[in-house]
Amino acid sequence: MTQQEEKKTLSGMKIKKVRNILLKTIGAIVLAIVLFLGIVYIVNVMSSHSEQKRIVPYGQHVSVDGKNMNVLIQGEGEETIVLLPGYGTATPGLDFKLLIDELSPFYKVVAVEPFGYGLSDETVKERTTENMVSEVHEALQQLNINRYLHYRYLWN
Repeated sequence: MTQQEEKKTLSGMKIKKVRNILLKTIGAIVLAIVLFLGIVYIVNVMSSHSEQKRIVPYGQHVSVDGKNMNVLIQGEGEETIVLLPGYGTATPGLDFKLLIDELSPFYKVVAVEPFGYGLSDETVKERTTENMVSEVHEALQQLNINRYLHYRYLWN
């Protein structure tokens, strides 16, 4: 074997060695990420299950389409204000608590938690405006709330 052939062979071996180290490093990083995400997922499931047991119910459930919608009613005023969540409001009954406390001496305040919000059930029904309006309207009718001021809170 000539000197040039030996250099090429050594060079090829170095490239393979570097490639193998690089592949092992990338593999270890990917494995670490997958392991980390798996642990985070398991901890999240366990924590959620544990926290669900500690949730103190608030409001009342109204049956709409065979599922429970949570509605918080506070105050005895003649006029009714219905509060609906916007994006970024996960639990209207709790998120609007200060507003409800301020309004309830003068109004009957109703905080509706549509399906998928707060303590209301999840639903497989598509979350279109029409479906959500229909469900909220049905819940209010079941509570004999026919005349009200509507307030929808948006963060932006």
